[in-house]
Amino acid sequence: MNQINSDSDTIAGVVLIGGKSSRMGKDKALLEINNQPLYKIAVKKLLPFCNQVYLSVNKNQNSENTYEYPTIIDQYESQGPIGALLSCMNEIDDSPLLVLGCDMPFLTDKEINLLLSNRNRNQICTTFYNAQSNIYEPMLSIWESHARHVLESYFKAGHLSLQKFLRQQDIHKINTPEESNFSNINYPEEWKTIM
Repeated sequence: MNQINSDSDTIAGVVLIGGKSSRMGKDKALLEINNQPLYKIAVKKLLPFCNQVYLSVNKNQNSENTYEYPTIIDQYESQGPIGALLSCMNEIDDSPLLVLGCDMPFLTDKEINLLLSNRNRNQICTTFYNAQSNIYEPMLSIWESHARHVLESYFKAGHLSLQKFLRQQDIHKINTPEESNFSNINYPEEWKTIM
């Protein structure tokens, strides 16, 4: 396996685009706002904060599309975000990851700056927490390089839920500043409301 060398003092960006998009009925990453696909919008949000940004893709996306950014192919087919995260951790050598889901177009620099300013390098992950819905928001998060082995053990034990993992690790809760900015797009009806 070829590892991507990265300075441990810098942070690598990862845009997660490899989901099945089954509820949408088409690849969400390719949906466009102002003639720009969602994956490219997400990359541009991360670029000011990262030394490099990668796309986490599934095998079909990699074979069917050409992207202008480096890709990391999901090694764990149909295992959700946890499989994509582990694939990226395996490929990006000793670098923390700033992760963003492609289907969260309302997030702004404000949320990313707030996340980075609250980063706790001693914890496995830094992410926001929605107290109203009682859930973490791992689709915008920082994963430290030492998270890999703990997350891998959890995954190999047959667990796939990032929510349960973050609860087990007692990850610090950063309150979401603008809850509506964390809305993601899953269904065609939701997509129509923003178009």
